[in-house]
Amino acid sequence: MDKLKPRQLDIMQSLAKMLQAKGPVKVTTASLANECGITEAAIYRHFPSKRKIYEGLVDFCEQSLFDLIGDINS
Repeated sequence: MDKLKPRQLDIMQSLAKMLQAKGPVKVTTASLANECGITEAAIYRHFPSKRKIYEGLVDFCEQSLFDLIGDINS
């Protein structure tokens, strides 16, 4: 995935936080939008499907991990 735009980053951070706190069953696009302070339509402007939202989350987590490893190695 390309570098995330600020709004996409906010969505991914909120999703990761919600999944950690509630688990995947309790997270909906409506609750994610509410957590981000945006509408569901705004989420779908950045991620065209639920599948793309979760693909984005995997990429976000992977990049975050590589960034941390890079910081450790510096």
